Amino acid sequence: MAWTNPLTWETEQVVSASDLNTHLRDNLKYMKGRVLAQWPAHALAIGESNAADGPDVSSVISGAASEYLFADDADQKVYGYFAAPQDFAGDTPLVVRLYWSAAATTGTVRWKAGILAWGSGEAMTGSHAGTGVTADVSTTTNQLAVTAITITNPGIAANDLICLEIERQAATNTPDTMSGDARLHFVQLEVG
Repeated sequence: MAWTNPLTWETEQVVSASDLNTHLRDNLKYMKGRVLAQWPAHALAIGESNAADGPDVSSVISGAASEYLFADDADQKVYGYFAAPQDFAGDTPLVVRLYWSAAATTGTVRWKAGILAWGSGEAMTGSHAGTGVTADVSTTTNQLAVTAITITNPGIAANDLICLEIERQAATNTPDTMSGDARLHFVQLEVG
């Protein structure tokens, strides 16, 4: 399915169902799942004392994925930044996809994602809003896991600077039971 430039309708113009389907419904379907930003592990930022270890880029040279290591005894975080597109609608849900692997064969990992947005002229302060938390994710050693977290009301406006926060909730969440590191390889943010 491809994008079709929307029509401009006149007041009291009769519009056919076919036109509505082509210019509204199909375009909405096209936009769902649109990727807004992507970060390999080595492109994520750390910003505080409880940041994840990494990035380990030594494995990139050998062809393996880079990774941030999230320990099992602390709530650790990494951040990704991007600018919202000019056509972004603020109440649009977002899906954060985490591509990661586990260091252990048993247990579960609990991930959390949060969004913070600043518009032009706004103070760059505040806490992450629009937070989403995963259900507990079972682990298998060294196998790629893809976890989706939906953020239903991110509070983003077009052209905002966005900070995406990713956290393993190992210390504050008892459902996180995996001993050993959770290895974050890649993050993708898309329209829900």
